[in-house]
Amino acid sequence: MKICKTDYKAKLFVGVMFSDEKLLNKVIGDLKQKFGELEEDYLEYDFDFTNYYEEEMGKNLKKRIIVFKDLINREEIADIKIFTNELEEKYSKDGKRQVNLDPGYFTKDQLLLPSAKESAYKVYLGKGVFGHLCLIFSGNKAIEVNRTFPDFRTEQVKNFFLDLKNRLPL
Repeated sequence: MKICKTDYKAKLFVGVMFSDEKLLNKVIGDLKQKFGELEEDYLEYDFDFTNYYEEEMGKNLKKRIIVFKDLINREEIADIKIFTNELEEKYSKDGKRQVNLDPGYFTKDQLLLPSAKESAYKVYLGKGVFGHLCLIFSGNKAIEVNRTFPDFRTEQVKNFFLDLKNRLPL
């Protein structure tokens, strides 16, 4: 008797933090090669919510959220996080990241970001990766949860994902 369904699908996205547009294009090319074509919709904004990344990546950072056309199986997210960490390392210079990649997925019900950092509010997914639930979708609302990142608390980001989740085939 099979207890677990194994085809839980979700929409993959990656938040790319950057300051160099040429590097952004290279990274997006690598991501497309691995995960396929992108949706036309993307969101770009100044990442001025914290100075946490300034020492490593510099000032005037931007973040672009790109979304992939193909659905993924949710259990793939740990491997995807490992891949994006390796990609960050590939483009590092003198031990400092030049790009920060935050993959995640969303369904009609939730938005989850994987993390390599353990914390009391994250759930272990395997392979050294933890799941950080950031948004819950209820009707036409995106509800923040404990420790939702500052940029994911903005109406701009929440509305971007609400619009996309309303078009999901799931």
